[in-house]
Amino acid sequence: MNLSQLMRQNVIQVDVVEYAPSERIVDENGAPMVWKLRPLTTDELTNIAEKYESDRKRVTQESVLASLVEPSRADFENGELQDSWGAYSPVDLLNKMLLPGELVRLDAKIQSISGFDDEYITKMANKIKKK
Repeated sequence: MNLSQLMRQNVIQVDVVEYAPSERIVDENGAPMVWKLRPLTTDELTNIAEKYESDRKRVTQESVLASLVEPSRADFENGELQDSWGAYSPVDLLNKMLLPGELVRLDAKIQSISGFDDEYITKMANKIKKK
């Protein structure tokens, strides 16, 4: 085995991906607005899971917010944007902005780019739907 294949510079990195989480949120041309997402690291996901271990729904919400590049979590903290939705926090804004199925699909996309397989994603989506 050649250890150089394991060197960071030789491993394919997952870049930021584009995804439109909702057909209802459109850009200036009327097309679904594309959001930019990044994969979560093991440490990020572990920290979120440990912090909210008894609340799977909150783990999903915080994971989505952590993955956002554009719009970013900071955008979800924007008071004017929160006020327009009657929201009081980034999590509340996320819940009001996206329909439940849209949030589940967005989370599934983030899990996928973070390396989880389809079986895991389906299992987690089903768990969230039951809550």
